[in-house]
Amino acid sequence: MSGNLPESLYPDLDKVSLDDHPGALGDHNPPPAFGIMDMPTVVEHHPFDPDADAEALYGAMRGLGTREKSIIDLLCARTNDQRQRIAMSYKNIHGKDVISALKGELKIIISGHFESVIIALFKVPEMYDAEQIHHAIHLPLSDEDMLITILCTRSNEELTILKGAYRMQYDHDMLAAIGEHVHTSAFFKTLLAAVLQATRDERPEETDLTQIMKNVEQAKWDARALYDAGPKRWGSEKVFIPIFTNRSLPQLRIIFEELEKLTDLEVEKVIANELHNDIGKFLESLVKYIKNKHKFFAEVLYKSMKGLGTHDRKLMHTIISRSEKDLGSIRDQFDKMYAPKTLTSFIVGDTSGYYKSILLALAGCKREHEHVAHRNSKEHSPKEIKNHGGVPSIRMSQHDDDY
Repeated sequence: MSGNLPESLYPDLDKVSLDDHPGALGDHNPPPAFGIMDMPTVVEHHPFDPDADAEALYGAMRGLGTREKSIIDLLCARTNDQRQRIAMSYKNIHGKDVISALKGELKIIISGHFESVIIALFKVPEMYDAEQIHHAIHLPLSDEDMLITILCTRSNEELTILKGAYRMQYDHDMLAAIGEHVHTSAFFKTLLAAVLQATRDERPEETDLTQIMKNVEQAKWDARALYDAGPKRWGSEKVFIPIFTNRSLPQLRIIFEELEKLTDLEVEKVIANELHNDIGKFLESLVKYIKNKHKFFAEVLYKSMKGLGTHDRKLMHTIISRSEKDLGSIRDQFDKMYAPKTLTSFIVGDTSGYYKSILLALAGCKREHEHVAHRNSKEHSPKEIKNHGGVPSIRMSQHDDDY
């Protein structure tokens, strides 16, 4: 990649318009539509009675032991907004915060991860995100992956609300906190600051043919500027930041398509080959998300469970935060990417007890798991065990049983 584009164009990259270059359309065909259907796994429950649900939760926490199955079934079939209304009803009826009531019961017999999911389900999304940001930047080695995953995948409105939630919760500006506690490159912080400005063009995908063609030509200018500069300059010169943080997602997909024509290589691979630091991770993640958000989050889930150990915080946050948006689509994409294994089999293999059960319910994997469990139980019936040498089965404790 050489400097074939005149240097004088760089300061005006964010202003380049086809209107300034009439007759430049040529015969370029408009790009295909980029719409991807989002399938949530948690939707509004109808009919909905918050008082009845509050009483059901109260009943599940009374008597001999907590009825975890009832709690899971109820909470995973209600949206966050409905859970907020249940919490208000519980407080009005019983004079006690539902989280305090649940924590009082669950701490007796349930592992920390199950309790963490239950509590997270009652947090409004922006407060849950704010907590993850706060945790990520206060680790001895800050968790850039969590910062990138949250900040690069939220809308302008969501980012604005998130900043307000962080200030309300921690009495501190989020960007200032990142600057103080994230020990990484200055340019990485500059990229995060640009994202937090929440100025991305969010106009819907263009349908007017003339405007589509203008957008394509604009994309050619941006792609050529990126190509001539090369990835190392993308990650060191502020002039390129507006392309990644201000352009609309449909426009960026066209830019990447044009750039790949020049490089003959996927953009994320170009970045991975030439940028190996936090900036490379940021740009690579942003490109992957923009090109296909379902694939991006499928990979996030995979990385949270692959190998030895499980990144439970990332696993929980991804499943909870995407459940009302597109987790069904992410699950289907996961199953395609990592076949013959499925998201269900990964969760089953990496988690246990009611923690496993609630994640499966939130991810819409419960039926698949029950089907596999039923098939396996038939294959290992007492008669079959006897035929295989009479090896006795191992009974798990009651709190590790799947429901």
